[in-house]
Amino acid sequence: MKFATLALIGATSARRNLDKDVTETVSTLYPWDAVKEYSNQGIDIYRTLLKNEDKFEAMERKMEKKINRWVEKNGDKYVPEFMGWATSDAVQAKKRYEEDVIMNSKEMQELMDEGLDVWHQMVQMEQKGQVGKEATADGWVEWADNKEVMELFEEVYDVKEAFKKLVENKEMMDEKERLGMATLADPHFLKMW
Repeated sequence: MKFATLALIGATSARRNLDKDVTETVSTLYPWDAVKEYSNQGIDIYRTLLKNEDKFEAMERKMEKKINRWVEKNGDKYVPEFMGWATSDAVQAKKRYEEDVIMNSKEMQELMDEGLDVWHQMVQMEQKGQVGKEATADGWVEWADNKEVMELFEEVYDVKEAFKKLVENKEMMDEKERLGMATLADPHFLKMW
């Protein structure tokens, strides 16, 4: 089940059932006539895309020709300078800082751990049947356990807090910015502009 759908179900249910126990499982039934209408809209969009496929391909070829003309005219100037910039000491220093310092920082490790917690929570919810979807005789049904959705939102909040800690590490972010600005002062970069 898509996260946005989960969020919508949880939010809708919370507004609709304020006096109910949060452990209630909420569900939404999409009757088959509504599913059919939705499906028909998708088919219509697909048919429109197929009908205009030649136009899209012509637009793509036109854009490709413009790009190729520009590369033929300017490539000799920009490609060597770009490659020189990409391999410059300044760019390499920034990459090393990001890989060696930021990626190994306790803040980044916490962010990755919190992200994994969200993933594990979602997998467990799916495996335990606390969220799901299926076809029934009446239509398409999607459901989510409110308590589990609340816990998932708490996990997502933890990701936000971990990200906030990472970007609020002033010393680390200032050094990253300083190194990034140094890449823009590189002679190869300046020649491209």
